[in-house]
Amino acid sequence: MSSLLRHQTRALMIVRAFSTGALYPVPLEALHTVTYLTDALAPVWGFPPLDDVVLKTNWVPRSEPIQRALDDLVARGVLKVSHISFERREAGRAFQADYALNTELVRGVLHVLDADADWLYEYGAIREVALAVAGFGSDQLPRAALVDASYSDPLLDRNTVLDLDPDEGHSRSQTELANQRLSAVGLERLSRRLTPAELTALYVRHLYPLMGDADE
Repeated sequence: MSSLLRHQTRALMIVRAFSTGALYPVPLEALHTVTYLTDALAPVWGFPPLDDVVLKTNWVPRSEPIQRALDDLVARGVLKVSHISFERREAGRAFQADYALNTELVRGVLHVLDADADWLYEYGAIREVALAVAGFGSDQLPRAALVDASYSDPLLDRNTVLDLDPDEGHSRSQTELANQRLSAVGLERLSRRLTPAELTALYVRHLYPLMGDADE
């Protein structure tokens, strides 16, 4: 499968994950936040991150391949775009928009994806991430990525590259290490291993109080 098709599928699954909730159509910042956190939490679910190299900036990490996939899906009519605007940032003007499924055109695509066990499992992970961060609300949700253990690593300066899948020496990302610690706590207190969905919800929930610290 080509990289573009792989990213188109991921983008569709993220928009779909929000389609039954209050944050729909999906704001672009929310979409990119879930894109990043799904990759950061990929080890919890046992699949590799789609984009393992991320540029650390002053705001929500934006995946250029996902953005290209979104643009292509809009051009094909598979996604509908609305509320287009440009927001002023320190680095310039940032594109903003909301995305929704074109149900008439996407129904067949989703049916094919649902018939594939691997895609269905990946969608389950994306949906859990989306459900977990949706509770932050549209204003706070984008900031969840900023306080993620890997993205907020103080040893990494802005405008440097973050590796979400370090394999040299069997090292782990900061997010993966944080989830290993949460898993150990869950095993100690519950005498069982947390499921990937439980671990995802617990990790995302622990990000919320960190948002206040980031403002200080």
